[in-house]
Order: sequence, then C-alpha cells, then structure tokens
Amino acid sequence: METARMSDTVNPRNAISDRLPVSVITAYRISRQSAWGGGEWDVVGVVGAPEAGGKPSGTIPIREEGDEKQYLSTGYVIELFEDEAPGYYHNLASDSPKVFVVCHQEEGEALKPFLVTVSWDEAAAHMEMDEAVYSVPLPPELYRFVEHFVLEHYVLEKRKKRKREDWKKQDAPDHAPKRRYTSR
Repeated sequence: METARMSDTVNPRNAISDRLPVSVITAYRISRQSAWGGGEWDVVGVVGAPEAGGKPSGTIPIREEGDEKQYLSTGYVIELFEDEAPGYYHNLASDSPKVFVVCHQEEGEALKPFLVTVSWDEAAAHMEMDEAVYSVPLPPELYRFVEHFVLEHYVLEKRKKRKREDWKKQDAPDHAPKRRYTSR
C-alpha cells in the first residue's frame, strides 16, 4: 500500500509533474573595492545532473581562480506542472529564457539554493516575499526538456478580437430625456 507524502496533500499538483534533476553553480568573488575585504555570492549556472533523491545533497568546490571560487550544489529538481505551462511557454518565447534559483543566505555564510524553477510566476512570488532570486540563462539541455513539456501540455489560445458595438447607430436609451424644440 502506497502512503501519501505530506507534500502531496499540501500540493496535489505533484501527481502531474515532470522532474529533471539539476545542480546549481554558485560563485564567491572577493571584492577589491571593499575596505573590509568582503566578497559577494552569485549564482552563475544550472546544469543537468543525475538523480539525487530530490534533496540537496551537498556543495563541493569545483574551481578556484584568482579572487573567485566556484561551488557545485547538487540534489535539486526542476518540477514542471501542467497548470504552469503558459508561464513556461512565455519563458521559452522570450529573448533570453532563464532558470530561476531561489536562495537563502545567513550573514557570513555561503549562498544556499533551495529552489530551482523555470516559472516566472513562481520566481516573482518568491521575490515578493523578499527572497533572493537569481536568474541564469537556460542551458540547451534544460531548454529541450521544458520545450518538450510545453509542446505536450500547452495549447496556445488564439486571441479573440472583441466585436465592437457601433454606439452611433444605437437608439437613445428610453430613460434619456427627449428634447423637443418648438417655435414660439
């Protein structure tokens, strides 16, 4: 017998999703302009990854060059849902499709991604809650994954032009006063 997870009862959309495991590349750059010698964290990329159970599994250093150190955070999953297909379509149709990475960061600690999405609406919702949201270009392998989903689950609605009423030809309403001019 299969039991429902708590996340399934909170979000029933989980039943109709497609999932793609990804890893997030973050970078720490030491600022030469700061008198205190601090640095700045940034998300520099998202790449496809082998399945890691859907939970963040760790961060490993992958490159160090000059004043920059890059880290690979693994175990993330992009989930696509049918009801958000229009948003995915608009992301793909934009001049520069993006992946959005929502992160937490405590003062003096590393940047910790906790959500990776291709939904503009979901990213905007997190921005409205003052979460740190980074956007990076959508890599080709993720583009193909999202494109396949959109082609399968989204039908572009044809715009309907509203028929305008010709207000000049309409009779005056019954409640409007009618003026009669008489000669004296």
